[in-house]
Amino acid sequence: MAYAELAPGSSILHYKILDRIGAGGMGVVWRAIDTRLEREVALKVLQPDSIGDVQNRARFLLEAKAASALAHPNIVTIYEVNSEDGVDVIAMEYVQGRTLAEILRDGPLAPADALRYAIQISDGIGRAHRKGIIHRDLKPSNVMIGADDLVKVLDFGLAKLWEAPRPVSEPEQTQTMQSPITVPGMAAGTPSYMSPEQAIGRQLDARSDVFSLGILLYEMFSGRRPFEGGSSLEVMMDIVKTQPPELTQLAPRTPPAIARIVGRCLMKDPESRFPDAGALHLELRKLDSELASATIRHALTLEASAVPFWRRRGIMTVACLALVAAAALGIPSSRRWIFAELGAVSGSQEQQLALGHSGWADYRSALALLERYDLKGNVDTAIRQLERALEVEPGYAAAYAGLAEAYLLKFVGSPDRQWLNQARESGRKAVELNRDLAVAHASLGMALAESGAYAESGPELQKALDLDPLNWKATLAVAKVTAASDKTADAEPLFRKAIEIGKDHWWPHAELALYRFRRADYAGALQEWNLALRITPDNANVLRSLGATYHMVDRDDEAAAAFQRALEIAPTAGTFANLGTARYFQGRYLDAVSPMEKAVQLMPTQYLYWGNLGDAYRWAPGYAAKAKAAYLRAIQLVRERIAAKPNDPELMSSLAAYLAKSGERQAAIGTVSDVEALARKTPGALFRCALAEELSGNREKAFYFLDAALKAGYSTREVRNEPEFAALRADIHYASLISAYLSKGSGSTGK
Repeated sequence: MAYAELAPGSSILHYKILDRIGAGGMGVVWRAIDTRLEREVALKVLQPDSIGDVQNRARFLLEAKAASALAHPNIVTIYEVNSEDGVDVIAMEYVQGRTLAEILRDGPLAPADALRYAIQISDGIGRAHRKGIIHRDLKPSNVMIGADDLVKVLDFGLAKLWEAPRPVSEPEQTQTMQSPITVPGMAAGTPSYMSPEQAIGRQLDARSDVFSLGILLYEMFSGRRPFEGGSSLEVMMDIVKTQPPELTQLAPRTPPAIARIVGRCLMKDPESRFPDAGALHLELRKLDSELASATIRHALTLEASAVPFWRRRGIMTVACLALVAAAALGIPSSRRWIFAELGAVSGSQEQQLALGHSGWADYRSALALLERYDLKGNVDTAIRQLERALEVEPGYAAAYAGLAEAYLLKFVGSPDRQWLNQARESGRKAVELNRDLAVAHASLGMALAESGAYAESGPELQKALDLDPLNWKATLAVAKVTAASDKTADAEPLFRKAIEIGKDHWWPHAELALYRFRRADYAGALQEWNLALRITPDNANVLRSLGATYHMVDRDDEAAAAFQRALEIAPTAGTFANLGTARYFQGRYLDAVSPMEKAVQLMPTQYLYWGNLGDAYRWAPGYAAKAKAAYLRAIQLVRERIAAKPNDPELMSSLAAYLAKSGERQAAIGTVSDVEALARKTPGALFRCALAEELSGNREKAFYFLDAALKAGYSTREVRNEPEFAALRADIHYASLISAYLSKGSGSTGK
C-alpha cells in the first residue's frame, strides 16, 4: 500500500481507513478500524515528504516510543508501531471529543472546567516527568477533551529524555528511548507555548514543560495567551523578557490562588517554578480541596442566592461504596444513611497470574490493600503499587484491572468524575490487553455499571463469570447490577452465591446487608452486618452501617455504641452523617448540626451531606436562615447525578424532596410524578415522595405514598419522628394508617 493510495475505504496493514481526522507537521491522522480486534483507532501516517527524512522519521517513531512508555489515563495509548511498503504508521486510541484549542475558540473556560482539565493535564505530564520524559510541545491542539471530560495529552513527537530524580523506592530501569536529533541552537516546539530557555535553545528539563503548562492555564482561565506578538520572533522575545498581565486582571473570576500558581509556573528563572508537573499537580489538587472548603463556608453564611458556587462536577454512582437509598432518613432533603460496599473485581483466577509477570509482587500487594479499602491510605498505596507494576511491565492486563478497582474506590471516597473515567479507561485497557482474563472483564463491567451503563456492563460481567465461575467478586457485581434493575428479587440468591464462593471475605456479607436494608429487611441486614463485622472487627464502614440499622429498629443505645466505635477507628464523613441523622430523629436538632457540618467539610461534593445539613439547620434553633443555601447545593449535586442515571428512583425522589423543602412546589410535584411512573420504587423513595407531597400541600397523595412506603416495610420510627409530618400526624387518617403497621411490627423486626 503506497501512501498516495490511502483514502476512505482503503487498507494498510490490518487497518481499514474510515475518514481523515487531521494533519500535523509530520503525519496525517486517519480514523480507522483495527480488523483484528474490531475497534476504532486513530492511525497516524508519516507524511510522504517526510518518509525519506531521517530526522523526521526518528521524531515520528519517538512519539510512539515516548507515549507507549507512559501508562496513564491522561496520556493517549499507543497500540502499535508498524510499517508497510515503507509507510510508517502509529496506531493509537481514538478519542472522541474536541481539542482544547477548539474549545478555547469559544472563549475562556469556566473556572471549574479549567481547574479540572489542568489537574488532569498536569497528572499525565507528571507521569512523563517521573519517567524522565519531557514533552516539549505542550499546546491546546495537543490536548484532547473527550466526551466524558477525560483529558488526553497527545503528540510526543518532540519528547526528550532528561535525568529525572528517581525516588529511592522506585526500581532502576534501563532507559531505551533516545532523544530526537535536533540542530544545535534551534528551538524545537511551538513559539507561543515555549519556555524562555526553550526559546533561546538552552538545555531543557521538566521545568520547561511547567512553563508551557502555565501558558495553557493562563489561556484556559483568561481566553488569551500571556505572550502575543506580531510574529513568532516577537512572541519568543516576549517570553524571554516580558512579564504578562496579571491573570486576575484579565479574568476577575479566577481565584487568587490560581493566579499565584500560574504566576509561579511562568517565572523566567526555572529555579523559581515548580520542579516538575507532578509538583504542580499536587498543588492544583490541594487548591481544589481548599476551594471546595471555601464554597462550604460561603454556603453556611450567605443566603442561597448569593452562594458563589463555581465548581461544577459530573458525579455518578451505582454500587461502589454506594450511598444507600433505602433509608432516606425521612427529611425531604433526601437524607440517607451512609453505607460502604465494594465495586471492582478480581477473583480465583488471580492465582494463575503470577507466571511470567515481573509486576506480580506489586500486584498482589495492591490487591491485599484493596481488600481493606476502608483503612486510611490503603487505596492510594495500592494505586502506586499498581502503577509501579505497569512501569515494570506496561502490558500487564491484571494490573490495569486492579487500577480500575482502585479508581472506583477513589471515586466514591472523593466524588470526582475523573476517577470514574480513569476506572473505565483502565478496565478497557485490561480487556484490550487480554480478552481471556476474567478480572479484566469484571473490572470493566463494574466501571461501566458505576457509570450507569448497565446494558454494556452485563455482557462484560457475564464474560468474567464464563471465564472464571468461581470469581466471587464478579458474582457479587452481577448481584449488585441485578439489585439495581427491575429484577431486584433475583438478586438475593446471587449475593448468597458470592458469600459461598468468597469464604471469609466481608464484602459479600456487607453487600447483602445493604441489599436487605434497601428492601426494609432490617433484621436480615443486621444479621449480615454483624457477620461482616465478625470478619473485620476494626471496619469503621461496617460499624457505621450497623449503627444506622440499629437506629431503624429503635435500638438507639446499640446504634450510638456502633457510631462511637466507628469514630474511634476512622472519623469519616459517612460516620459523622449517620451520627447526625440519629440525633436528628431523636429530636436533638442542635446536636445534629455539628456532625452534619463535619460531614460536609470532609466531603463537600456529596449531595446527601448537604441535604442532611439543610435539615439540621431547618430545625435547629437559630440556624433556619442557613438551610436554603444547603438545600440549593444539594439540588445542584443531585441533578448532576440524575443526568447520568435518569431513571434512578432514589436520586429522583431525593430531588423531589429537596425541591419541596426549597419551596419549589410545582417542580417537586412534577418530579414525584416521574418517580411514580418508574417500574421500580424502593421504600425510601416512596417515603421521600410522601414528604414532597405533604410539603407541597397534597395531603391525600402524601398518605398514598406513605401507605406504600410502610407496606414495603419502611421503618415506622421514621414516620413517627419525622418533624415534617407533624401536621400530617394530627390528621384523623394518620392514626388508623400507622396503627395497622405498628400492629405488624414494621420497623422493629423487618419484613
